Amino acid sequence: MPHSLERTMQSASDRKSVLKLCCFLLLLAGIAIGRPILAEKGKPLSARDVTELLSGSVPSSEIARVVTENGISFHMVDSLENQFRQAGATDELIDALKRADKPEAPPPAPPTGTLKVQSQPGEAQVYLNDEPKGATSPAGDLRLPGLAPGDYHVRVMLTGYKTWENTLTVTASESVTAFVTLEKQNLEPTVTLDTDRSSIQTGQSVYLRWNSTNATDVDIEPGVGKVALAGATSVSPRESTTYTLTAIGPGGIKTATTYVGVTAPPPPPPPAPIVQGNMPGFPVPGANFQALKFFESAFNPPAVGSRVYSTQFNHRTTRYVSWELNITCPPPSQRIDFTINATYYNPNGTVFNSTDVASFVNPGWPGLVFNSGRGWQRPGFWKRGTYRVDLTVNGSRIASGYFTIY
Repeated sequence: MPHSLERTMQSASDRKSVLKLCCFLLLLAGIAIGRPILAEKGKPLSARDVTELLSGSVPSSEIARVVTENGISFHMVDSLENQFRQAGATDELIDALKRADKPEAPPPAPPTGTLKVQSQPGEAQVYLNDEPKGATSPAGDLRLPGLAPGDYHVRVMLTGYKTWENTLTVTASESVTAFVTLEKQNLEPTVTLDTDRSSIQTGQSVYLRWNSTNATDVDIEPGVGKVALAGATSVSPRESTTYTLTAIGPGGIKTATTYVGVTAPPPPPPPAPIVQGNMPGFPVPGANFQALKFFESAFNPPAVGSRVYSTQFNHRTTRYVSWELNITCPPPSQRIDFTINATYYNPNGTVFNSTDVASFVNPGWPGLVFNSGRGWQRPGFWKRGTYRVDLTVNGSRIASGYFTIY
C-alpha cells in the first residue's frame, strides 16, 4: 500500500473516532441538561413523555426519579406497561409508575347537621317537609343525621293526639333537638245503628245493632236506655218507631237513628160461632150460653155490676183484660165441679196464655157467672192488635170472643 494512501485511511479513521466521541459527549450533556429542566417544571409526565424518554435512551432510573417527584397524568394499564417494557423500561420504572398511579380522591362531602326529635308519648310519626322520616322509639327518640344545612318544616303526629308542627334550622356540623309534647285530642264520637229488618208485624221482635267509639255514655230511645259502646238487643215495638242512639264523649255528642215499621197482621180466621143456648159437653144439665164479655181491671177484678165491659182497650192504660162468662141453667140438685180452660191467642194467631180455671155450680143456682183474666200489674205492656179468647170444658169449646188493644 502506498504510504500516502495509508495515511489518508488513518486520517479518516481518526475523524470517525472524534465524531463518535462528540456524539457521546452531546448525549451526556443532554442528559445533564435535561435532568434539572424536567425536575424544575414539576409537571406530571404523560404516557407519551415516558415513551419519548425511553426512546431517547434516558435511563429508567432517571425517569423513575422524575416520576416520583412530579407524578404522572395517566393510569397504568396493562397495555401501557407492555408498551413501556418494549421501549426498555425496567422493573424499577414500572414500580415507580404504578406507585404514582393513585386514584383521585373524591371531593370532600359538604358538612351536614343532625336533627333529633324527642316526643312524649313515643311512637309518633315524624315528617320533614311533608316527607315521612320514621317514628320515634317507644321512649320517644328519633335521630336524623346527614341533613343539609337549612330550614325544615317538622310535623309530628300520633293517633288520638293533636298534630305538632314547627320550623327548625339545621346548622352544619351541629345538632338541633325538637322537644315535642303531644296534647290529647278529644275525638268526636262515631256511631252506627241498624236493625236486622226494617218492618215487622205487631207482636214480632226486631234486633237493634249498634257500635260507637270515642264515647263515654251511649243511650238508645225509646224504651232501651243506657247500653254498652257496642252490642245488640231485641225490641218489640207496638207501633212504627224511630229509634235514636245518642253517644256522648269528650269530643262532643253524636246521634244515629233507624226506623222500624210495624203493621198489623191479618186477623186469624174466626172460629165457628157459639150459638146462644148451645153448651155441648157442659157438665150442668140444661145449661144455656148467654154471653162472653171483657173488661179491664187490676189484679183483683171489681164485683159484678161495677165492671165496664168493652172490646177496645188502650195499650197505654190497660192492665188486666178479664173475661166474664154468663150461663143460665135449671137449678141443679147437687154441687157439680168442673174446669174451664181459657186460651188467649196473640194477634198473629200464636198462643199468648192458657189457664185452667177451677169452677163449680152449687145446688139451687139458677144462673152462673165465671171470670178470669190475663195481664200485668202496671199498664203499657200489651201489644197492639186483636186477641181471641176460647173457653173449653172437657175439650169442648163453650165460648169464643175477641178484644182489641189499640
